Amino acid sequence: MANNLNEHVKPVSDSKMSGIIKSELRKAFGTRASIAITLVTLLLTVGMSIWSAVLLEAGESWYIPFKQVASPLITISPLLIILLVCEEWDKGSALVTFTQVPKRSRIVIAKTVVAVLIFSASFAASLLLTLIVSVTTSSIHHFSLDWEASLSGFLTLALPLLVNMGLGLAMALFSRSTVISISLYFIIPPVTVMLSQINSISEYARWISLGHSSSIFVAGLTPQTYSQIVVSVIFWIVLPFVLGFVNICRRDIS
Repeated sequence: MANNLNEHVKPVSDSKMSGIIKSELRKAFGTRASIAITLVTLLLTVGMSIWSAVLLEAGESWYIPFKQVASPLITISPLLIILLVCEEWDKGSALVTFTQVPKRSRIVIAKTVVAVLIFSASFAASLLLTLIVSVTTSSIHHFSLDWEASLSGFLTLALPLLVNMGLGLAMALFSRSTVISISLYFIIPPVTVMLSQINSISEYARWISLGHSSSIFVAGLTPQTYSQIVVSVIFWIVLPFVLGFVNICRRDIS
């Protein structure tokens, strides 16, 4: 996956947070792997946008196409954060980064800010494309849509992307290995879903199932599913993030 990250790391002499974030943002999109991921995501997003237009029917909500439009970004964009965190450790260039910015917590915070920026841009782009698809399709076929919008509706749309982005970041900080992080990122959600479907343990397994963050597209967000998502996020995202943060800040790099 491969590019030398050192080529994309510029000295941050004043160690200002804004400078560190800009440096991390350049690294997030500056390798061959990240460029390939971005291009593939864009192509898939365009394809899914066209497909969502075909599926849209009269009387449906304008943000129904969001599920198809955003699916590539929901699945693939967290890989950019995994690469941003892990490639430095895989290649042994973390020492370079921490030499430029000795206070390691700043680096972790900067990578987290980049994750938030990628999430925000992905969500905004998905909403814009969804709006374009809905307006264009309804105009071409001359049917009306439900244009009502609510805060809970936007939360329902944003949650799967937010959870996946958080999971990718947490697994990357926790393992600091690209292979392990990507494996965990793709394995944990389906495995927890399968466990939640086993009758003997389903009542308990649902509380650690990240699959609920995607199923709310269909089932909606209820008080129980909201509580289950909160618990599963704490277990799979918050705890690994904190452990990884502490370990990176304290780990000896030689």
